[in-house]
Parts: sequence; structure tokens; C-alpha cells
Amino acid sequence: MVHLQTKKEHYDDVMGIFIPAFFVTFAHVLFMVWYRRKEDLVSPSISLILGTF
Repeated sequence: MVHLQTKKEHYDDVMGIFIPAFFVTFAHVLFMVWYRRKEDLVSPSISLILGTF
């Protein structure tokens, strides 16, 4: 028999993936900004970091 997810089960699955991914991405961006400041690179601004892609 096929189990159909309820909306709450689906929401829990999505949040279980999204929340850890958000924190990992946030930590990575903080590390990039810290490193750029430490190495005295052109500008530690997050907008410039993201604009280089």
C-alpha cells in the first residue's frame, strides 16, 4: 500500500533539509568574509563576494 504524505510530514521533510543547509551556507559565507578581511583583500563586502560569480 502506498503511503501518501500529509502536508505536515512534507513540511517536516523540507525543513529537515533546508534548516541545516541554511546554517552550513551561513557559516561558509561568514568564513569567506572573515578570510577576506584577514588577508586584506580588495573588499570584504558580501555583495562583492557574491558578485564575482
